[in-house]
Amino acid sequence: IDICFSDSVAGMLKCIKREIKSDGVFPLWMFLNLGNIDCEDLIAEQVQIEVEYDKYFSKNTTNEELEEIFSEQLKQERKKFEKFKKYINDGHKIRLWISNTANNRCGLYWLCNFLKGYTNELSTVVCPGYEYDDISNKTEENRNWSKFSNPWSMAEFIKEAHIVCEKEKIAYSKRWEELIQENAQLRILVDDMIVGVNEDFFDNAILGFVSAEPESQNRIMGKMLGKWQSGDIFFLSKRIEYLIEKGKIKVCENRIAENGCYWGRT
Repeated sequence: IDICFSDSVAGMLKCIKREIKSDGVFPLWMFLNLGNIDCEDLIAEQVQIEVEYDKYFSKNTTNEELEEIFSEQLKQERKKFEKFKKYINDGHKIRLWISNTANNRCGLYWLCNFLKGYTNELSTVVCPGYEYDDISNKTEENRNWSKFSNPWSMAEFIKEAHIVCEKEKIAYSKRWEELIQENAQLRILVDDMIVGVNEDFFDNAILGFVSAEPESQNRIMGKMLGKWQSGDIFFLSKRIEYLIEKGKIKVCENRIAENGCYWGRT
């Protein structure tokens, strides 16, 4: 079975399911680098983070609607996780697609901790850091599977999959337990290591992307995500809101879409 920590990556893997000979594709937690992980119900905690961030895309959503969304998404995630566990209990091999992001690294640590007591073979397919474009005949830097333009080119990297040995599993599992004890507000990837920091860690960097001249939030977010090769759109949106509330970023034109999304504002 194939596991990833992104819905978009899962979608691409499903497109090439036959080519990669997969029995199932499972997108699991997408926010393991954010918030509380020292909890009894990690599924509910992760869904809660996702639902809370939904309001940064739709201001029109009421609290009652958010509660309904939470309830429905939690039900779906529990069902998906039970299916995932059945495959594990049946002894299926596990292939994990990892990008060079904090969430994906945390996901690897979590998975190794979850697999304690299981004998399933675990392998990782690490994003190579580049993608070759057949049309333009160019090679571009790319450290995130979700940014691959051609899912079929992903299948070529299966031959480079690394089987995670038992010693690695133990080390990664132990690191997850350490991260639980730290339970930092934010976990980031620094020099190929996960480090816990306060949630305001990137605030000065975010301000560095905001110019003195009016600029759309869409454009600012695009520059940040492109520079950092990050997928943490929700987290960055939350920090921008905080900086606006503190008066460090000024809204010149509060342009809001019909659904309440205000990324078009300047």
